Amino acid sequence: MPLTQEEFIALAHRHAQAESDADVEGTLATLEAEPAYHFYPAGRKFTGMDNTRRFYEHFVSHFKPRIRNVEFHGEAVGADGLYQEYTVTLEGDDGQARDYRILGVLVFGENALAGERIYADEALFRLLAGPLWNKMEPIPQSLPTGSGAPSGPGGPTMNRPPIDALLEKSAIRDALSRYCHSLDRMDKAMAYDVFAADSSALYYGIYEGTGHGFIDWVWESHRAMESHSHQITNVLIELDGDSAISEAYVTVVLQQRRPSGGAEIQCRGRYLDRWAKQDGRWRIVEREHVIDTQSEIPLPAPQKSAESRRDASDPAFRFLR
Repeated sequence: MPLTQEEFIALAHRHAQAESDADVEGTLATLEAEPAYHFYPAGRKFTGMDNTRRFYEHFVSHFKPRIRNVEFHGEAVGADGLYQEYTVTLEGDDGQARDYRILGVLVFGENALAGERIYADEALFRLLAGPLWNKMEPIPQSLPTGSGAPSGPGGPTMNRPPIDALLEKSAIRDALSRYCHSLDRMDKAMAYDVFAADSSALYYGIYEGTGHGFIDWVWESHRAMESHSHQITNVLIELDGDSAISEAYVTVVLQQRRPSGGAEIQCRGRYLDRWAKQDGRWRIVEREHVIDTQSEIPLPAPQKSAESRRDASDPAFRFLR
């Protein structure tokens, strides 16, 4: 007789607790004989108890020691499983800590859990699965035939399930935010990482060349400023597999010190970007910048708080990793 929803929820909680306790046998005991694990939006899966055991043995021996913090955001019960959202902070091979947002679905079977669907960055999956990652099967993708996509342990079968699209768009918006942060806090390594190595950049009337070349150019320009601030709004994104295009409205405020006092330049424009997903991260491969309006306001002197700094002494570096 199938378990009730309440029994499945209790079983899912035991599964999560066993994972937290590094209890491989306890974790496997909550699963059906042939569990299936699906990884989105990377589109890979593994099945079977032998692979599942290898997965959790690697989890305990190699992945769990990297964990520095886990922040649980909440859970919800769906018809097919228990949905849990959390952020895990991991130490990378370079010794740096990074945050990964995860949505995990503990899938209900008949008398045990049928496996998991996990939505996260591919970089996390490679650390999580270890050698098993390159042995996984691709998840077949096909368009739904009706108004609703069929679901099951593998999730919806469509070119890009809606939750995958949300995660990918969120990752692109995050990259745009990292770009603004990198310029205003003068974090050059972060700025380089937003652009692909072979990217191009065209800032009409300002610069034309490579993406990394633009970072070098704008670094010297911004260094001469007293302060600067970049904000992104109205982001439109269209996805196409591991490629994407976006339009983002950008407001840039630059303050300069001049012999007569100071000036504030306000520029409102748009970033038109083409993106490619490389090594699990979205990077800009082509950018065009269009200025829609620009104005200049005289100031008695540039103004900013003493806490606002353009290096690692800024308070943001105590909060962000």
